[in-house]
Amino acid sequence: MTQPINGSPGPSPQELASRAAERDKFQAAQQAKDAPEAKEVESKDSLHLSGIAEQVASEPAFDRAKVDAIKQALRDGSYPLDPRRIAESFVAIERMIGE
Repeated sequence: MTQPINGSPGPSPQELASRAAERDKFQAAQQAKDAPEAKEVESKDSLHLSGIAEQVASEPAFDRAKVDAIKQALRDGSYPLDPRRIAESFVAIERMIGE
């Protein structure tokens, strides 16, 4: 998996799921300190999130056939590129970074 902006390798789905689980545990601990009833709600959320994490981990990181088809279309010059849409996307990214 690569990051779309700089092409560097990004985290794997398993790594993302692990980070999410660690974050959830930390948040649960913080909430448990503040309110005992938050512990029950958090456990339901954690169960739901762990199911999602398992689903993400079981899916392939990318669709090789789709990637190959896009590469071939780019080589052939048949992949539709919209310069205006690309420029608008860069503007949106710059606004997000600037906030």
